Amino acid sequence: MEPLISIVIPVYNSEKTLHRCIASVLSQDYGNFEVVLIDDGSEDLSGVICDNYSLEDNRIKTLHQSNHGVSYSRNTGIKAAKGDYLFFLDSDDWLLDNTLSTYVDALDTHTCDAMIGGLTVHESNKKPYSDSFDTDRSFDTDLWETMCRDNRRFGYAGGKVVRSSIVKNNGILFNTNMNSQEDVDFFLSVYEHCGRVCAIRFAGYQYDYVPGKRVPPTWDFIANQLKLLRIAQKKTNLSGEAIACVHNRILSLLYAGLYTASEQGNFDDAVQHIAGLEGLHDLLKTVDASGEQGFVARSFAAGRYDRIRRYFAIRNQIRDVVRNIRKKCNPKR
Repeated sequence: MEPLISIVIPVYNSEKTLHRCIASVLSQDYGNFEVVLIDDGSEDLSGVICDNYSLEDNRIKTLHQSNHGVSYSRNTGIKAAKGDYLFFLDSDDWLLDNTLSTYVDALDTHTCDAMIGGLTVHESNKKPYSDSFDTDRSFDTDLWETMCRDNRRFGYAGGKVVRSSIVKNNGILFNTNMNSQEDVDFFLSVYEHCGRVCAIRFAGYQYDYVPGKRVPPTWDFIANQLKLLRIAQKKTNLSGEAIACVHNRILSLLYAGLYTASEQGNFDDAVQHIAGLEGLHDLLKTVDASGEQGFVARSFAAGRYDRIRRYFAIRNQIRDVVRNIRKKCNPKR
């Protein structure tokens, strides 16, 4: 029997793109699906559009709620979903006609609990391009070594299908306290409970990418790297190279986040958020790093935040002096 796919679509003020999104689902060559539309307090005609589609097709149901954000909306959809598998689709994105059938075939071929598909990225004034794996493959415990080395494509909600029982039986929900990277956090928890995960080259998910739509806070990125490392070390024996990859990402994120915060005048706020991350201080005490990143890491681990602030201030003064000298030496530049 063909599995039922629950397609969860959060909707907020999406009247301009919603028809394209829902129409792409209704045109699928795989018909055993349900659509759960969550109208998140839209102020335009999105709610009416959702209701109209629900009246036209009994596979579509609409839930209305006050505005709580995309994570809360996805959680509402998870709780309402009845399908064998969960699939998340944003209301400004859309699917190729054979997307669901390709996903189901991959799940069956690889006998996996979750599937990672590619994305076709649509960015204004640029030719669409594919962001996907080079080849179809499946992962068992080697998933964690792979993610630690390079965790791109493993986290974003688009293009992924997961067995509903894994999500519901383990109480996995999107973290409504995260301002970004909540999908990475969600899928890390999903993969932790999967027996096998597969990845395919097929990029049927059409992603409408808007650069700078939101600026993610650094602490959410760091939190997910810490979570990745915690789970990975429980699931398998990681190589030293894989551990080093995660450590280096954390050091780079810490340095960049604090430096940017010092430039923007919210250094204390950034320190407060980052310092509260589980396991960060202990990790920084064990990492052997040199250069500027090493200095910032050691100072942060010791709680010497003002020392970091002063260092960045001096660094910027030197930078400004060098820039002024260059301008005087090259007045035309």
